[in-house]
Order: sequence, then structure tokens, then C-alpha cells
Amino acid sequence: KEKKEVFGDVHFALFYTAIFNAFQSTLTAIFTSGVSDRLWVQTEQLELDHYVEIREEYERVSMLIYGGENVTSKAGKWFRNFMLFLRRPGLRAKFHELRSQVRFHELRLHFIESNNLPLNLKVS
Repeated sequence: KEKKEVFGDVHFALFYTAIFNAFQSTLTAIFTSGVSDRLWVQTEQLELDHYVEIREEYERVSMLIYGGENVTSKAGKWFRNFMLFLRRPGLRAKFHELRSQVRFHELRLHFIESNNLPLNLKVS
């Protein structure tokens, strides 16, 4: 009889865990799709002048991070990244944000030019 009680307890624990997992996955999907849609539309609505400013800022930040260094060893890259984290703690996150915007516009422009579409086409 004791095995049946333990089996029942384990069964209910697994059931509640599965329910919690489904609930958490649904909330995560809703949150991330909202954030992704907002960032997508915000990135696409950048005007050309503002894009040029972002591109220049991206180049400046890229030079701050990589400079003229040609580090090929794993230890060298790790040390460079560690020192960068200590000296400029928000720079890498800013670099990734700028890079996503620059790459989006480069890919969008490539798609538009290769398919002979109008330049004011909105992808989203």
C-alpha cells in the first residue's frame, strides 16, 4: 500500500511539473514574441540618416572592441574580452545591438536590390 501512495505522489508531482512547464513556456513565448515584434518594427522604421549615424557608431564601437588586433589564440581572445569587460562594461552589449540593426538593413537592402523592389518596401 505504501508503494501505491508514493507512486501517486510522484505521479501528481510530475503532472504539476508538466502543467507548470507548459504555463511557463506559454508566458515566455508571449513575452518574447512581443519584444521581438517591437524591436523588428523599430529597426525597420529607421530613416536613412539615422541608419548612417548607427553605422558610424557601429564602426566606432567595433574599433574600440577589436582595434587593429589580430588575436587568433583562444587565450588571447579570452583575455581581450575580459579586459574589455573590466574597462568598458556595457560596450559589448551595445556592439551587439548596433550590429543587429546594421545587419538587418544590409540584408534588407540586398534583398530589395536583388529582386528589383522599391526602396521604401517594409519587410514586416
